[in-house]
Amino acid sequence: MARITSPANASSSDVIFFIGQPVSGKDVQNRLTDLFTNVAAVKSDTSAIKTKTDNLPANTATILGTPVTSVSADIAALNTIDLAIKTKTDNLPANTSTVLGSPAGASISADIATAQTAISAIKTKTDNLPSNTVSQFTDIKGAGWTSESLKSISDKIFSIQNNTAFTASVVPEMVIPASLNEDNIILINDYDGLGHLQDPDLNISLTKVVAADGTLFNQNLFSANSRTTAATKITIATITAPSIAPTAGAVYKDSANTQFTVIGMPNTTTLVASWTGATAPVLGSGTLTKNSGTGDSTLTASVVDSSWVKMLRSNVGQYQLFYNVQSTDVEQNVAVRFAYFDSGTWKAYDRSSSILSLQSVTTTAGAVWDQTTGSHATAGTFGAQDSDTNTKVGAIKTKTDNLPANTSSVLGTPSVSISADIATAQTAITAIKAKTDNMPANLSTTLGSPAGASVSADISAIAARTNNLPSNTSTVLGTPAGASVSADVAAVKSDTSAIKTKTDNMPANLASTLSTLQSSVSAIATLPEMVIAVGTSTACAQGATVILDLNAAAGFNAQKAQLTDMLLTIASGASSDYTVTLCEKSDGTKPLYTVSNIVPTDASQFDLGVRSFRNQDASPGNHAYVKITNNTDVGSSTFTVELRGQKMADVAA
Repeated sequence: MARITSPANASSSDVIFFIGQPVSGKDVQNRLTDLFTNVAAVKSDTSAIKTKTDNLPANTATILGTPVTSVSADIAALNTIDLAIKTKTDNLPANTSTVLGSPAGASISADIATAQTAISAIKTKTDNLPSNTVSQFTDIKGAGWTSESLKSISDKIFSIQNNTAFTASVVPEMVIPASLNEDNIILINDYDGLGHLQDPDLNISLTKVVAADGTLFNQNLFSANSRTTAATKITIATITAPSIAPTAGAVYKDSANTQFTVIGMPNTTTLVASWTGATAPVLGSGTLTKNSGTGDSTLTASVVDSSWVKMLRSNVGQYQLFYNVQSTDVEQNVAVRFAYFDSGTWKAYDRSSSILSLQSVTTTAGAVWDQTTGSHATAGTFGAQDSDTNTKVGAIKTKTDNLPANTSSVLGTPSVSISADIATAQTAITAIKAKTDNMPANLSTTLGSPAGASVSADISAIAARTNNLPSNTSTVLGTPAGASVSADVAAVKSDTSAIKTKTDNMPANLASTLSTLQSSVSAIATLPEMVIAVGTSTACAQGATVILDLNAAAGFNAQKAQLTDMLLTIASGASSDYTVTLCEKSDGTKPLYTVSNIVPTDASQFDLGVRSFRNQDASPGNHAYVKITNNTDVGSSTFTVELRGQKMADVAA
């Protein structure tokens, strides 16, 4: 079983080196433009000089007086200068004034003065350029500036800049398998300044794996998967400049008879060679004696480093190795180091990785899910927001629990609205209360014992009180909905009390609370769309290959996705060994991940990490392609493949 990752797409740097200093491509263009402007100014000055020399007097000897050396010598010197001027003026146009046109400022002199100010500012910067800058432009000669001379400048600029860009892909967490071993691929890409893949010197890239205590783990590096081919061990040695440099394939040995097979010399004093054996050669300073091949018979050498192994070249500028983790390995952090020679210069880069047991990963995930909400109460965090949402939802639920199962049935159909009906009832109740407030607390007692001189006096008193009542109280009160007006009032009071009990539990600002809840629900709704695609291949015989198209019908709903898992099962048949490759093109090219030599006892789910997939068909669509090779079978088998991940924005057509 193999878990494979591939490097993220890398882009080359915009930064190039212009005569030893880092500048952008745009800055190079600006400097060349300024240089051309300066030359144009020189041509203009030369034209002005010629105009003046044309007006020299006829009797130059009298005017010139006594020659510096002799007339002939002075004329020869002037002729040399004149020829230099003529070389420049030959390229001037027939009508300079027409070509120069009208000045932008008060005069051409003023324009030149303005340009000179700008040139002076540029000169302040270019004074820091190397002293041999002129030598970079010695090929510019002849009449005028031509496309050939400009190309020559460009070629020279590219010849002195550092154009390399390096990318490496290392599995960040290599899991120790429960049994046997597992391969983890290590990939690098080397680009030039234009973003094109290029090979380093000698077509060789080096790597090594080192623990924190300095222990090497190169024994786990292999050129092929499943620990089949150990990586080639490399020695870097410094040698005295030989009269006959050793060539590739030449064999030397040291005093301990350790043999070195020469790969090449990236510069005049560095030797790169492979070696075999369990113990690394430690020369210090010593003598290498030639056994075979081209080169000096002996070399004075000092081994610099024998801790590297050679990466396998898979394509131009692309190199790879497999790091094989065994079930007996222990957890630790390691550094994966890379090195190569570029134009004779040693370059080195580092990446890191962790070797972890599956138990550690499971334990960590379990600990995350087992965390209590109380331990995530920091303001502004998702944990705190989730806890706050739960609290508010709980408060709302507490209030709604007190509502009747069918509120509309309990309230009935209002005459106008519940509020209007209550207002009408309240008006009537207020009027009744105004009258009943004047009634005695115990009417029967009052009637039994006259309060006044006699019952007649009491009746008169009652009459005085009832004179304010309407002439037809029943008409005013109307027909009660229930058994009586009192029963209706009691029912209204009961309903009003129930409503008040519920509204007392509602928040002061219900709209704000509901808005906060809606925001939380909306945040959940904007999570990335999932990608889950399932498909079954056609029948595939032993030794044959089929390509399964997981398209929109299979559930693959994106041109571009972050894929995390791949599940493999044998749908029918009895294949005992098969290989699966995830591809980005319908013809099975652009492989992204490969799982080789899968047997039925292997786990059917493979963790892809979080890896970017992009459909690279001529017309991109919602397709992912899985190439399946049936390595061993007694007949034919079909295979079911499931991909999982998250949808990303589609690529442009």
